[in-house]
Amino acid sequence: IKNVNEIELAVKKVEIYSQSKGWVTVSSRDKEFALLALKASGETQLYAKNEVAVGSYDRVRVTLGDVTVRTKTKGAVKAVLPSEQIVINTKVKVNSNSDSRVELDFLADKSLHATTDGSFIFAAVVKVESRSGTDVTVASDDSISVSGGTVDGDVSVGVDLNGSSRLNFELKTDSTLKINSSLGNQINFFL
Repeated sequence: IKNVNEIELAVKKVEIYSQSKGWVTVSSRDKEFALLALKASGETQLYAKNEVAVGSYDRVRVTLGDVTVRTKTKGAVKAVLPSEQIVINTKVKVNSNSDSRVELDFLADKSLHATTDGSFIFAAVVKVESRSGTDVTVASDDSISVSGGTVDGDVSVGVDLNGSSRLNFELKTDSTLKINSSLGNQINFFL
């Protein structure tokens, strides 16, 4: 989208799931990411580092906060989210005495959609890779570098207009996209 200077994505919580442990919170700190600046720099930035129980996990759940789109003509515009949560079915292995990493790459150019009235919808598309047995280094500015390890999961997940997380999904907006907010707290999207 040519009119966009930046997309600021707030993450509120990341959790992992196993049958035996249920949902385990990795972190619940609010942190904002400037998606276009990160893409331009090629950096990966840390959301959280935490110790979790050794085991195999099979889902990652990300809870988003606000998504603010900084435009050239209208300034800051909050994007509408079909869902604040993204659930990713992927394997995450946590071994004793070693690091594991889950990288969430929000694909801004595939996630952000303009509507006919100048609003925005952020239907997240996320590429996710998990590695176990890695060597992770975190710099003072929260940029990270990772080497080695075994890839345990490598998937792409997109959120549809109903708020469901779907494997290998990307919202296609070849038609006119509108938001109907006349239903109180409920928002309907129309293509």
